[in-house]
Amino acid sequence: MRFIILGLFISLLAACATQTDLEKGNKYKAAEENAKLGLAYMQQGRYEIALGKLKKAITQNPANADAHQYLAVLYDRLDRPVDADLHFKTALENMPDSSLSSKVAAVRNNYAVFLCKQKHYTEADQFFEMVTQDPLYQSRDRLYENMAQCELNKGNLHQAERLFGTTLKLNPRSRKSLLGMAQINYDKGLSNQAQAYLNKLLKYSTHNAESLWLAVLIEHKRGNAERVANYSIRLKSKYPDSKETQLLKQLEMQGSR
Repeated sequence: MRFIILGLFISLLAACATQTDLEKGNKYKAAEENAKLGLAYMQQGRYEIALGKLKKAITQNPANADAHQYLAVLYDRLDRPVDADLHFKTALENMPDSSLSSKVAAVRNNYAVFLCKQKHYTEADQFFEMVTQDPLYQSRDRLYENMAQCELNKGNLHQAERLFGTTLKLNPRSRKSLLGMAQINYDKGLSNQAQAYLNKLLKYSTHNAESLWLAVLIEHKRGNAERVANYSIRLKSKYPDSKETQLLKQLEMQGSR
């Protein structure tokens, strides 16, 4: 009788353990789904819904590295750098040993971009260097482009130009690199070369606020009032709330004095 009771007790323990494992597995699966949904909503610009999904994913599985990474990117977009930094670090800490190094490298790349935006240049360079040393990371054009933008933020035009050039060898249609090269040439006083890069950009893409503002500056330097007016109207009408439009208004105020 004692053996029968003991056997029943062990069976109950096993059943409880199986049930607990099943519940945990379901939670982890739900966390993965919510992380994916959060990313999708963030990409659509629906930040409030994305935030809810990603927070729920982390509640369901606090060690879900993807959810932490996506939440870090979202917090960066929402101008919450302290929260973004925390979740980037947590994402890297929770990358499972079985993760492909390329996935870890992608998080490091994103974290380096964030650090550069916060002017933490030494740390950013350290993370960029880790990514360059990873032989499995294939998005080299994105890496060099991010490094170039960081150098541009530092004011290192020569390094930025070199890295943007490397990016364009790998991806000649890269919008950010073409715009970066146009900006660098403008800053060097080479308006014709800057315009040439803008023309290349427009073969593959359309103007945004940044490129319209640069077009205004180029034509302003050339003394072409008609084109300045044309680009100014387009910038103010399409991107009224952009920082570039605010810069344009400042330029116009200076010109009216």
